[in-house]
Amino acid sequence: MLLAVVAACGGETVEVPGETVVVEKEVIKTVEVPGETVVVEKEVVKTVEVPGETVTVEVVKEVVGEKYVVDPSNGRTVIKPEYGGTLTRAARFAPEDNADACFAYRPAGVLGSPVLEKLAVYDWAMDRNTFDMKTRRVDTELMTGHLAKSWDIPDDKTFVFNIREGVNWQDKAPMNGRELTAKDIEFNLHRYLAMGSGFDEPCADVGRYGEIPWESITATDDNSVVVKLKEPHIWALTEIFFNQGSGWMYPPEVIEQHGDVQDWKNLVGTGAFALTEYVEGSSLTWEKNPNYWDYDEKYPDNPLPYVDEQRLLVLPETATRVAALRSGKVDYLYDPIPVDTAKSLAKTNPDIVQHTYRGRSNTTLFVNQEIPFFSDINVRHALQMAIDLETINNMIYGGLGNWEPTGTNSVEGWTTPFAEWPEEIRKYHSFDPAGAEALLDAAGYPLEDGVRIELKWEAVDVDFIIDYYQIVAEYWRRIGIETEIVKVPLAEYSPTVMNTKTFNFAFGEAGGTYFEDHLVTRFWSKKEGGSLAHKMNDAEYDRIIDDLMAASTLDEYKALVREADWHVIENHWHIWGVASPNVVVNQPWLVGFNGENGLGTLGIGRGAFEIGSRLWIDQQLKTSMGY
Repeated sequence: MLLAVVAACGGETVEVPGETVVVEKEVIKTVEVPGETVVVEKEVVKTVEVPGETVTVEVVKEVVGEKYVVDPSNGRTVIKPEYGGTLTRAARFAPEDNADACFAYRPAGVLGSPVLEKLAVYDWAMDRNTFDMKTRRVDTELMTGHLAKSWDIPDDKTFVFNIREGVNWQDKAPMNGRELTAKDIEFNLHRYLAMGSGFDEPCADVGRYGEIPWESITATDDNSVVVKLKEPHIWALTEIFFNQGSGWMYPPEVIEQHGDVQDWKNLVGTGAFALTEYVEGSSLTWEKNPNYWDYDEKYPDNPLPYVDEQRLLVLPETATRVAALRSGKVDYLYDPIPVDTAKSLAKTNPDIVQHTYRGRSNTTLFVNQEIPFFSDINVRHALQMAIDLETINNMIYGGLGNWEPTGTNSVEGWTTPFAEWPEEIRKYHSFDPAGAEALLDAAGYPLEDGVRIELKWEAVDVDFIIDYYQIVAEYWRRIGIETEIVKVPLAEYSPTVMNTKTFNFAFGEAGGTYFEDHLVTRFWSKKEGGSLAHKMNDAEYDRIIDDLMAASTLDEYKALVREADWHVIENHWHIWGVASPNVVVNQPWLVGFNGENGLGTLGIGRGAFEIGSRLWIDQQLKTSMGY
């Protein structure tokens, strides 16, 4: 456990004929741990030139002692990686028994992410200042080769994937430990897309794969796969790497024998773990693959995985999961916990490590502009101005959320930051109840007997969302808008509210950090599927999205996303709600974890267990704490 970090500077004098040079020595960290102190030193190397000779002062490498290393992704000193033990998580849901992403990517992602692998992943060793890996993000430039050791793009319609040698399937029938080949990759991509290998229908859960104009997918030899497009498409490589439902490489022989891999007992992969037990509604267990091929990106001499076993305990209630953490039964919770729970943990269990990050806003409201009251932009302005976002953030989220509005997304370069909004737009997002009332008066909704209008609010019945809505309803009551909140169970919400045009307020999300066009295209009147609650019949907006879909370069595409996003902002299509903070917690003996979400597997959130192979347990610390 890191208790103190200090810095100091000193010097060392080296004498050579005719010249004296001071070689700087810098003690960059002093780390105090129970029972010992470790000094981390770095010496600056000087080469001293004098007539007739050159004297080089020997390099003294950074030394952390026998028990500690520096994490290259964040510069922190941690206990050295060690092998053995069980890594246990607790989750709020029980995935169904379906390990095949071709049919259902969410349960398949939970069951299969320790077992199966993709062509590329986020670089686990990357500087966390570049990307903290806590949120979902799509950026192929951050990816590094995995099953594909590299890739080439000879032209804008061709991708050549160089498949890594020395990767073997797990030693389980019918794969029996044979080597992975390019044909396996070809088989999987053919299956996902119905592009060959006997597959006539694409997978049911293929997602955005189906939007790409694929021409052919061919294994040209044992280690090369060539993917060709009919025409250039800027998202093709992104989809190959990130597609949430497609991209895991499944065992061809299992599919040929059983038709699919829905039964978890038939799951075989190239990953660091094998799924060995599935107890429906209770737990899952994965055991170490002793013949796993990969090494730790941070410490390249270390074969993975570190732990012998991963376990998932299904504990639906937050209080139960937190109790399991307090008692040492689990090593971390990948479901974020409420802020008040985090505050309580900080008092009762200060050793438990907390990681806070800001995600999207799940409390943003979309109003039905087909109803006359909401069709007036001044009414939408008034609804926003009546809400004290900053106070709500401080009161509910301890100031850790994001009260400053964003557009549909919050990814740098894909939206216009609040600080850059013109004042005439910013003012409508500042708390100004008097200004809100003036706008409602001017819109023809005067205050009569304390009420301007009465509204019915069909609200999704999720605890933290309902609590927020009740506060908003009180702010609106103060300006004469009476709202009756009717709770609708989450399972019934989409058919009763999101897909009708009779609603007043629709649950939504804004400020997303993933698939940067996903949230702007939902307002497109031509969008297939999706929610009626969000679609607009706006000719200018449709023109922007039409251009977006026809964009031929990423720069053009990004500019059009920004334009569409700004159209949403300036027309005030949504009432911004505070983006709540996410708090992820872990035991102090779990080492290597910094709140990361995954290695690029989208759509299943923290259900992805890819990073479990790169974490280890400080057994001595765990024992010293009585566990």
